[in-house]
Amino acid sequence: MIGVIVSHPDDEVLGCGGLLASWGLTQAETAKVLYLGRGRSEQQASGAYRAAEVLGFEPFFADIG
Repeated sequence: MIGVIVSHPDDEVLGCGGLLASWGLTQAETAKVLYLGRGRSEQQASGAYRAAEVLGFEPFFADIG
C-alpha cells in the first residue's frame, strides 16, 4: 500500500502523480492520499476527487487548520 500525506489538493499530483498513476494501474490495492486541508476553494477540493478518479487512489480529508 502507498500512503501519501499532502497539505492541500494538487500537491499529490505535482509531487508524486506518476507514482500514484503507475501504482493504480498495476496493484490490486488502492493508494490512499490524506489531505490536511481543502485548499483555497471548494473547486480545488473537488479537483482532488477528479484526480483520485483518474489516478486511482482513495482521497481522505483531515481539514486541519
